[in-house]
Amino acid sequence: MLREMSRHLGSHIILEHCAIVMYRGFTAVVFLTGSLLLGAGIQDEGKLRPVGLILAAETPAAQAGRPAPKRPGILRRDWPEMAASGGDLLYSSDRLRSAEGSIVFVLCPEGKAASQQMLPAHSEVTIERDRAVDNRGKALPHSDLGSCLLPEVEAEPDIRSKGVEDLSLRISDRGVYDKRIAALSDQDRRELADFDAALRANPKDLVAMTSRAVLLAHDGLAAEAADQYAAIAETWNNQQWAKMLVQGNRRAAAPGNSEPGTTWAVVIGISHYDDPSIPDLHFAHLDALRFAEYLGSPRGHNAPADHIKLLIDNGATLPRIQESIRFITEKAGKNDTVVFFVSGHGAVSNGEGYIVPNHPKHLGPFSLTQVLPESAYPMSSLFSLMYEMSPRVGRFVMFVDTCRSGLIGQISEKNIINKRIAQAINDNARNLMALLASDASEDAGLAYEHENFGGGDDGHSAFSYFLLRGMAATGVREADADGDGKVSLGELADYVHDQVVKATQRNQRPTSFTRVPNPEKVEMADIALQGIRIDAWKPVAPQTFGRKAPSKAATPYNPGNAAVPASEADLERLIRAEEQGQEVMLQYLEGDEIPQTRDDFERGRIAYEQALVLAPGSLYLEGRKEFFLGRRLIAEKHYDDAIAHLETAIRLNPRGPAPYNALGIAYLELARNSEAIAAFESAIARAWYWPYPRHNLALTYLQLGRYEPAIAAYRKAMQLAPDYSYLPYNLGLIYVKMNRNAEAEDAFREARRLADRRAAQNTAAILAEAYAQRRAAPLIALALLESGEGRETQAASHYDEALAALEAFPANKTRLMARHDLALLLTRRKQNWSRAEVLLDENAASGYIPSQQTMAEWLVERGKPAKAVPYFEAMLSARPEYIGARLALAEQLERLGDTQRERSQLEAARQYDPENVAVLVALARFEKGQKQFDAAREAYNQALRGASDPRLVRQIKTALKELP
Repeated sequence: MLREMSRHLGSHIILEHCAIVMYRGFTAVVFLTGSLLLGAGIQDEGKLRPVGLILAAETPAAQAGRPAPKRPGILRRDWPEMAASGGDLLYSSDRLRSAEGSIVFVLCPEGKAASQQMLPAHSEVTIERDRAVDNRGKALPHSDLGSCLLPEVEAEPDIRSKGVEDLSLRISDRGVYDKRIAALSDQDRRELADFDAALRANPKDLVAMTSRAVLLAHDGLAAEAADQYAAIAETWNNQQWAKMLVQGNRRAAAPGNSEPGTTWAVVIGISHYDDPSIPDLHFAHLDALRFAEYLGSPRGHNAPADHIKLLIDNGATLPRIQESIRFITEKAGKNDTVVFFVSGHGAVSNGEGYIVPNHPKHLGPFSLTQVLPESAYPMSSLFSLMYEMSPRVGRFVMFVDTCRSGLIGQISEKNIINKRIAQAINDNARNLMALLASDASEDAGLAYEHENFGGGDDGHSAFSYFLLRGMAATGVREADADGDGKVSLGELADYVHDQVVKATQRNQRPTSFTRVPNPEKVEMADIALQGIRIDAWKPVAPQTFGRKAPSKAATPYNPGNAAVPASEADLERLIRAEEQGQEVMLQYLEGDEIPQTRDDFERGRIAYEQALVLAPGSLYLEGRKEFFLGRRLIAEKHYDDAIAHLETAIRLNPRGPAPYNALGIAYLELARNSEAIAAFESAIARAWYWPYPRHNLALTYLQLGRYEPAIAAYRKAMQLAPDYSYLPYNLGLIYVKMNRNAEAEDAFREARRLADRRAAQNTAAILAEAYAQRRAAPLIALALLESGEGRETQAASHYDEALAALEAFPANKTRLMARHDLALLLTRRKQNWSRAEVLLDENAASGYIPSQQTMAEWLVERGKPAKAVPYFEAMLSARPEYIGARLALAEQLERLGDTQRERSQLEAARQYDPENVAVLVALARFEKGQKQFDAAREAYNQALRGASDPRLVRQIKTALKELP
């Protein structure tokens, strides 16, 4: 009999190393450990029935000289306001705002007649199940329609599990369709005929198109439904929900592979993580290697080597994990078994479980666990894929061995979510069983590993070891409790539980949940078949669990040396393109710690565009491409265009926090502060531990003059992500604005401490300058603070430290600024003038305009116009439109008697700014001195027409009278 152990409600986010198993086919069996099924085990959970459709959202044309009219919008829980668009699904509690436009929409309540409604300008309504009401609860007038059917679609669906085929292709066959139609009931045929008639009258009738697609899918005509949804996507603003249903129905329509059964597998083992905040494991890679060995044995059904995707350590990147899982699952047929094995760290955030991948190019203090929706593989994607593929695949077997560390970064790793896992299984329509490596109690919340589980260099986690020993070990009959030569599901679950409890001296206690009928009759292993060698284990002292350093290095993964079958060449190119894009995304998630440039965002866009060539129907890749395009447009200051692309990215993947954060940045740049706040809060809701949107939220409050909420946002960000120097640095700047100088100084010193530590830890040459600048910034801030308070000696010392930090980067703008400010401080103190002049002169030679201007002005004051001229000329070489510099240069050329060059400068100034009064007056005086009185009179008269200062007007009139 399977044992039921205690369950406990999960926390907000946890990271674990526990274990999972899933069987699917005649029965579905899941062995899990810990949290990764949270939010993932229920295939229909989260699916909502939309209640309506937007048919049109119109905005009046902009009028010359007036601001562009505000577009109609739609508001949804945990979303910022988005532009309403024809084809948008409506859910209960959505709000519509027409702004200066109008919205036409349809409500399709279950069991009631559909109705069409129009929201006029400057109105707002809340959508209920069967009506739309204004703020006073008054229903909007409407006109009744006929039949209306809507698909069941999540408001925030999983998109990674969907297919990637070209959506423009059509798969239905008219002859097959006619035969299937003939087999339908009379009522179904009549309903389809009604929708067909409506579409003949108006081929773009969205209600008829959608209703027809829903009815076709309901009647089992999946190919025809897929084509109908594709037509909706093409006709109605590229709607994400329609694209998603194209992929789902295509999978349902695809013929399953009926060849003799075989095994397909994705096997993942990660012992070493490049992310310094994630503790390394000792034997996870060995767990995966031995499991792959087992699959290739007779006991493991002799899985061919090219049927197994083995991803070890730095080969287990996010793109490689998710594309390998999709590829293997889509290869399998009706008689096949698909196996998933993962040994490494897992995480749970906002009710969603994730496999934490590795990334060999990970740089900086950012922890992959802070933004799991963008950096890790969600278990919901795996379960969605299994759910959609279950009609075409014989069975699924899943082993996920996670939960081995008590703390990852700032995130506790206690196994306290079993109650939710049990609920997931109880609510699932499929027969499922789960075996968790540890229960929910505080003293048994982790899974353990040790070299004694397997012997010497072949150590394992306790759970994986006894799982392999009970199911895969040659000559071992320990799990065969009834002696029939077979190991059943029930026997294996009991064996693993008992042995893990014994081996860990009750420090780890697996638990199980089941809805599988007769688990004792589900065969998991035939002992008569050859398996693999699993050495006997040795007793382990509890205090030594996990403390031994890895005794054998993990097998490195090098795609350049890997043998890639010709049939998988496109898959490999796809993965590599995604890995390039993911590298840019990980940089973006760092926020302002290592600021990105326009070229970085373009690099990300290109990577995902290249990936889309190989997977043209991938909503996930399309969403990433739209995100990077939108972010690049922000860097180019094309904010309205950026907003449109970022909203598209959100519609394609509403679970990803990155587009919300970028959308908030665009709104912040446009001073649309309330919309910026909503966007940043949406990002925070999806990535609680990510400091970047909290930083941007603080900047928005600062722009509004709301200092205390800004401080609170920074304090929370620093609590959640205490390793970032840019957070206390920016907090210090707020304190300076509030004249809270002591607190500002404390914040700058903390920023300095963090920056120094990170710079010392950095080994990436490409980031050396960024970290040097990060070190210098708080030192310069301290110097400015001290200089303002008269502590000039301390200020000079901090400037010198900043310059030392940036010494290797002579052209760095922060270094040039610090040298300039230090020079001004030295002159103010009336000491070390010679050093100040050297600092300014070297800066001027580097093209730093403030230093060029200061040097020029000094030389003018000292009566050295000839030496001042080159500095003015250098300024104008960089900024030819700088009128003040041209006038000052002309004045010095006058002193030198160089009238030809003087005239050239004055005419150039007039060319850049023909109406500039100061330029016209200077030119008039020059022409007067050259006795060109008509030209002088013309310039004075033009200046007089533009002059507004009464004193200047009098001076010009006097000058005109003095002309002969």
